[in-house]
Order: sequence, then structure tokens, then C-alpha cells
Amino acid sequence: KPKLKQEQDDMTLLQRYEPVRGYFPYPAVVSVTLCLFANNYAITSCFAYTGAMVVHLGIAPTRDEAGYYAGLLAASFMIGRGMTALVWGIMADRYGRRPVLLTCCCAMIVFQILFGCATSFAMALAARFFLGFFNGLVGTSKTAVAELVPGDDVKLQSKAMGILGGAVSFGQLIGPSVGGWLADPVQQYPDQYDKDSFLIDVPFVLPNIVGAVFALVATIAVYFFLPETRTVASSSNDDDDDDEEELVMGFEDSSSTKKDPSKKEF
Repeated sequence: KPKLKQEQDDMTLLQRYEPVRGYFPYPAVVSVTLCLFANNYAITSCFAYTGAMVVHLGIAPTRDEAGYYAGLLAASFMIGRGMTALVWGIMADRYGRRPVLLTCCCAMIVFQILFGCATSFAMALAARFFLGFFNGLVGTSKTAVAELVPGDDVKLQSKAMGILGGAVSFGQLIGPSVGGWLADPVQQYPDQYDKDSFLIDVPFVLPNIVGAVFALVATIAVYFFLPETRTVASSSNDDDDDDEEELVMGFEDSSSTKKDPSKKEF
């Protein structure tokens, strides 16, 4: 019986990581923090140059007429993310936090490069959409950080969430700044680039290369420093069914032993 119970526990109680009271896992928390930083950089870095990008891709003649398409390009990320946010949460619960974080960070690398190298508005729109479609970082990151420290340790929970929130703000601050600084460098800094530079054809690739590097660093950090924090809940359905069956049988037995009050004893 104990051996069977142990085998059942091994199959149903898969505790991958056990937080230690009083210990703050800096490497693991920082690795998840890098994911959210790279994510918020990817969201906001294009805000500084979407108008110029739309004009460059030929969908609008001037920046004054590029507002609609620029807004659509920027918003396509959130459209894609809104369609799959629940799916990524389900996958994180089923397969683990690490696989989801690693997959989404790798997707950020690929689709940011594609977005920066886009040669048409349709290509840019698709890359931006799929950048959000394959992005389940927000909910998964918050869940993983919450599981890295003891749930009843308010101090460590607050510390972890504070660091995570700081990464979000810092990414939103750095994104537009770096995006505007590196966008279309040949036009911004003509004395530093040749007239036949490849950046003339892809003037918005540099901010996206930086974003891809951030995502790559986050991927490496998650792979080496983040343990799997998912815990598979105990599957005790069989035990519950047995208990219910015993309860019903006991109730029926007790009911059958009761005497009919309409019958009189002699």
C-alpha cells in the first residue's frame, strides 16, 4: 500500500520547485524580469517611427496622412495578443512556465527581425500581429514570479512583484527612446553612413535588432536560471468517486433499516 501510494504521488504530485522561506531567488526573478522588459520594449519601440515607416513602405504619401495606418500597425500587436492570451495561460498550466516563456521569447526574436526588415505594409502588419499572437509573457511571467517565493511571505512577494513592475516601466521608457534614436539612421545621421548603406532599404531594422538582442538575453537567462515552478494538482478523482460511492451506500443502508412509521408493531 505505501509503495502504491508513493507511485501515485509521483504521477500526480509533480512539485518541480519548492520556494524556501526567507530566501529570495534573484537569478530566477531577474530572468523573468528580463522577459517582461524585452516584451515592453517590443511593444513600445515602434511608437516613435510607425508614421515614418508607413510612408517608407508606400502605404501613405506623407506623414500627415499616415495616422490611420500607423495606428493599425501599432495596435496589431495587441490584437494578436488578445486572441491568444487565454490559450497561453492554459498552455502554461499544462506544459509549464518555462516552455511558454522560452517559446514566446524566441518568437520575439524572429518577428522583431521580420518587422524591421519588412518591405511592404502587409509584411510589417503580419510580423507585428504574430509578435503579439505568440506572446504569452505577461500572465506567465507574473505567475512564475509569484511561485518563486513563498505565497504567504508578503515581504518577498511584494519585492518580487515590485522588481517585475519596474521592468515593465523601464521597458516602456527605453522602447520609444531607443526606437526614435536608431530609426532611419541614414537620414538622421547622414555624415556617419554611406549612401549605399543597406540601412537605406531597411531603415528601421536597428531598433528591432536591439529588441531581438534583449529577447535573446532573456531566453538565455530563462533557460539557465529559471526552474519550472508549475505544480500539477493532485488528481484524486478516483478517491473522490470512491468516497461518494461509500457515502451513498451508507445512506441507502441506513435508510433501509429505518422502520415505516405507518406500520404498527404487535
